[in-house]
Amino acid sequence: MKAALLKSYGDVDQFEIGDIPTPKPGPGEILIKIEASAVNPFDLILRQGFMARFIPLPLPAVLGGDAAGTISALGDGVTGFSVGDRVVADFAANGKGAHAEYGVLPATAIAKLPAGLSFEEGASLVKAGLTGRQAVEALDVEPATGFWSPAASAPSAVRPSNISSRSAPSRWPAFVPSG
Repeated sequence: MKAALLKSYGDVDQFEIGDIPTPKPGPGEILIKIEASAVNPFDLILRQGFMARFIPLPLPAVLGGDAAGTISALGDGVTGFSVGDRVVADFAANGKGAHAEYGVLPATAIAKLPAGLSFEEGASLVKAGLTGRQAVEALDVEPATGFWSPAASAPSAVRPSNISSRSAPSRWPAFVPSG
């Protein structure tokens, strides 16, 4: 399969498109055909090597934490999913990421993609959308009050139904720097 391979820590010139073996799912894992993947600031930090001391990557590495695609195979013991399901996936920062044609990850790191959302929209919801949703929940804000988040407005399948219509200033200090 084709993948964007990080040859060495550094700038974007360290990437090359190359061939690597298509992974196979083990027990409790799912193989997905990746249709879309997202790039996040953490991917840039990994690429530049700033986290190499704490998260050493086996080079060449495949980066990318967020993806959406279709289930191609299920490992033993996987329930709740079927081959052909459209899903979003949260890949670990282990050098076996989402910037490839296929990816394997634990079933616990996958959720079904709601009908009506594209693969691109799904891939953008994984970390960025979750961060937005968590901020809305923590600040106790409803999108109708002037603070809007695509994740807060997303279908109920990807967000909780308990977002209220008031803002809780007592919870703001966690998000607003002091001084």
